Amino acid sequence: MERVLVTGGAGFIGSHVVDALLERGCQVMSFDCLLAQVHPLTPAWPDYQDPDTEGLETWFGDVRDVHAVLAALAEFRPDTVIHLAARVGVAQGDTMPAPYVSCNVTGTAALLDAILAHNGLVRDRERELANWEPLDVSPLEGETQEAAEARATEADRLLRERVEALPDRLVDRVFVAGSMSSYGEGLYGEDVQGEGWTLRGASRDEDDMSGGWFEAVTRDAWASGLRPIGITEASDFWPASVYAWSKAQQEELSLLIGQVRGLDVRVGRLFNTYGPRQALSNPYTGVGAIFSARYLSGSVPIVYEDGEQCRDFIHVRDVASAILAILEDGEPGEAYNVGTGKPTTIREVAAAIGRHLMDLGDDEEPPMSITGEWRSGDIRHCYADASKLRALGWEPEVVLADGIADLVDWVRDQQDEDETTLNKAHAELHAAGLLGGAQ
Repeated sequence: MERVLVTGGAGFIGSHVVDALLERGCQVMSFDCLLAQVHPLTPAWPDYQDPDTEGLETWFGDVRDVHAVLAALAEFRPDTVIHLAARVGVAQGDTMPAPYVSCNVTGTAALLDAILAHNGLVRDRERELANWEPLDVSPLEGETQEAAEARATEADRLLRERVEALPDRLVDRVFVAGSMSSYGEGLYGEDVQGEGWTLRGASRDEDDMSGGWFEAVTRDAWASGLRPIGITEASDFWPASVYAWSKAQQEELSLLIGQVRGLDVRVGRLFNTYGPRQALSNPYTGVGAIFSARYLSGSVPIVYEDGEQCRDFIHVRDVASAILAILEDGEPGEAYNVGTGKPTTIREVAAAIGRHLMDLGDDEEPPMSITGEWRSGDIRHCYADASKLRALGWEPEVVLADGIADLVDWVRDQQDEDETTLNKAHAELHAAGLLGGAQ
């Protein structure tokens, strides 16, 4: 990789990917629409990404605008595109599905359209120049042979300039950010009469999905002998929210286009990413940033269900290094889980943040509001089996305790969020009837 265009390059994950590429000596274009919910100072570029940085170009544009993407590709001439631009937030997608489908699905289709059109122009240029023959013209009436040759030379020069102005570098690799949410409920292991653990896809029986299925299966304690285990890339998609569905469609569309059009497309299914630069202005951002902001504002985190639901929390710098590993050492047409392979409960995350901020001991429990409510479309447990990614030589480097300290220190330096912003997501879910359980 020498020249890399990153969509969503000014965002949380995108900006860290841009940093990692610049550190490797790549030329980078950060392409972003600076969505106001994520970038409240739009159209100003975020202060953590200086457009004057050596090796960096910035481009304000929307991936749904094929002409804007084509212009950026022609201007920058990347050999690689990393597609991170997306509408994010599992809960918000269920309250406003149209923008999520438009950005995540239509936007990806438009981006791929632009890349294929760009590559077509590159091939047109190569073909025209390879087969170039000087113009053969005869003198016009009253024209000397010398004048005719001069006229032909000038016409040839102008035509050649037009051909040479076409893009001259193929986009030969594309990374698309998928999501662990597309899996839906995770995998579980079952001890069969002491014979060891066997894989079992939990909550996948359609006959059990009526009536009290969600309440009985995803929130209540599981039967003795059943435990969550890391989900593999071979698992089917069972999206339980608009966001998860849109990310599944995005991934499947990208891999399909790659297959039928001969484009090298690789996917990373990102698990729960946390770290500096998560947008505190977005009430649907990751729980780590939300919990930190609430503690710092004098409030307590709102923890749904009983807090024992588990996820795979991976630091954003580890995500950035994983994306580069997939592009450098992965295989075309393949998807890779991007996670640590270690489950952590939501309650554990809230407690770790609270202890760090309040300087509490390891055995002290910070205050939090465990509501007993559940969000529509949420799942109980899901964490990664990351062995496929690790086979590329990649390993996560940031342990959770250090990552949380990193996140909290960054949140502490940001402008304080008022109670209205912090409570917005919770209030909107209530208003839309997307919270169940305790009231």
